[in-house]
Amino acid sequence: MYNIGIDLGGTNIATGIIDENCKMVAKISVPTLSERDFSEIVKDMAESINKLLKDNNISIDEVNSIGMGIPGTLNSEEGLIVYSNNIPINNIPVVKMIKEYFDKPVYISNDANCAALGEVYAGAAKGRKNVIMITLGTGVGGGIIIDGKLYEGTASAGAELGHTILVLNGEQCTCGRKGCVEAYASATGLIRETKKAIEANPDKTSMTKNLSEVNGRTAFDAAKAGDEVAIKVIDNYIMALGELLVDMTNIFRPEIILLSGGISHEGDNLYVPLKEYVQKNSYGNQYNKIPLIERATLGNDAGIFGAAMLYNGAEKKNEKYPVKTAPVFKDYLWGGNNLTKKWNKNSPYEITAESWELSAHKNGQSTAVNGIYKGKTLSEIIEILGTDAIGTAYKGKDFPLLIKLIDAKNKLSIQVHPDDAYAKENENQFGKTEMWYIVEAEEGAGILLGFNKDITKEEFEQRIKENTLLEVLNFVPCKAGDSVFIPPKTIHAIGEGLLIAEIQQNSDVTYRVYDYDRVGADGKKRELHVEKSIEVSNLKKLVPNTKPSGETQQFDGFTKTLLETCEYFTVYRYESEKEVAITANEESFVSVLFLSGEGYIECNGEKTDFQKGDSFFIPAGTGKFTVNGCCSFVESRI
Repeated sequence: MYNIGIDLGGTNIATGIIDENCKMVAKISVPTLSERDFSEIVKDMAESINKLLKDNNISIDEVNSIGMGIPGTLNSEEGLIVYSNNIPINNIPVVKMIKEYFDKPVYISNDANCAALGEVYAGAAKGRKNVIMITLGTGVGGGIIIDGKLYEGTASAGAELGHTILVLNGEQCTCGRKGCVEAYASATGLIRETKKAIEANPDKTSMTKNLSEVNGRTAFDAAKAGDEVAIKVIDNYIMALGELLVDMTNIFRPEIILLSGGISHEGDNLYVPLKEYVQKNSYGNQYNKIPLIERATLGNDAGIFGAAMLYNGAEKKNEKYPVKTAPVFKDYLWGGNNLTKKWNKNSPYEITAESWELSAHKNGQSTAVNGIYKGKTLSEIIEILGTDAIGTAYKGKDFPLLIKLIDAKNKLSIQVHPDDAYAKENENQFGKTEMWYIVEAEEGAGILLGFNKDITKEEFEQRIKENTLLEVLNFVPCKAGDSVFIPPKTIHAIGEGLLIAEIQQNSDVTYRVYDYDRVGADGKKRELHVEKSIEVSNLKKLVPNTKPSGETQQFDGFTKTLLETCEYFTVYRYESEKEVAITANEESFVSVLFLSGEGYIECNGEKTDFQKGDSFFIPAGTGKFTVNGCCSFVESRI
């Protein structure tokens, strides 16, 4: 798989493809032409991506993400460029604009952040955990890596290292304040001080008297030749830059400080005195080891690498952990109040028929209630983490499962679900294969499942008209612990007095065959879908089965029972006395729905409490976690 990095600058847009080994596959650069409408700039980005993919025979399906390094103030959560001085824009929804071209996760961060991250992944700081990078150009920028994590500040605005005060009421800075480090340690500041020195000492320096020819190398070149005026300019420059590095050393104690930009190429004339200055002036210098001070090695490619790697999360922003979810509630007329009274559900409805515990469906999404994803929907979490969080066993784009608790105070309509082929062609959704685990059952409760004999479409239609359909359906008595598999095309209905955990494909397509002439909240009979039901139903005799697919296995302190496995999901029931260790490997996410008990889930030293009715989404690749406490739960995977 590949990641695409875009380094948006005031002059050029640099775009590259980075492979899974963090190697540059190819890159391209086009002029920014920043005065034009930003939609044209985005169009050029999209065209650059498409050209790179085409020229290198890479499909967009092989791309994990698109990352962008952008100068200025950003709001990464909203996907906005709030303000950029280099490109005269503000409040641009850049993530939304890119996603109009590519249905991929898009990440943004400050360009200096991306350059620092690029050096950590593929440059001079590779393998380092605590890194400061200072960019020395027209201004002074920087990026900070702490404990392997990119420090971005609020909403990826970036750390403005150049705008700390060096001289109170000193030289005017471009930010509007006076005396910033940028006013002295930037190439702009160096050029200004060089010109001042030439004007003050025209007869004592060998430097050019044509001030229009002065650049960032002028004083360094003259100092190498022994020019005393130039040496003083460079000494003052070293002091200004050195003070910034001393501050960074005292505050962050990094392993290495990297310098990038044209001035960073000045070799020993820059680095030897700079290291001496930091060694002499850092707090506790006689006891503490000062950081390495070296030149960044990726040059203009650093931003491309770092932007591409925003997806991979060296900064660990895209952390994987057991996400506790809050459900979406449905108040269908047949529901009861067990979910609120007995299952700790905070439903706003007097009648609560269903709680969608794990859902990324358009008709209702579960949301995170813990950790860094708190408040985000399941779809938003998947977009942040990428489809790898679903698992390598799944090749689709949409989240594959929907997991519910169903409280049937009254019987549900007799219904049927189509298979994938029919549903995609006619409903633009998945079909629906599902299973029911019977959690609670009143005496005499049961389900309808399949026909008790072979019938024809004609008989099916006639019985619907005559209200005699029940005569040819299997009534299956149920008790707690039963497990029922319902393939698509199978006519079925949940009876009254059942509380069920349902694991199904991520689909809300239901064809209602018969509804006992009930009326909805609008006073009208609910819609039936007779023609489609007849078209998709399997009319062959079905012999019902309510036994789990596998035998119960006994382990130390817990049992594990395979309830069902099919091409869409595998579901186990656990009964634990104390602790169960489970692994969310790369192949599949894990859903855990607690049916009884209380305790906590522990992963990487973090504990999250649970009680009866709680649901967790554990992304694929999270690794080992433990369920601690006397409890029972259902585990689902793809």
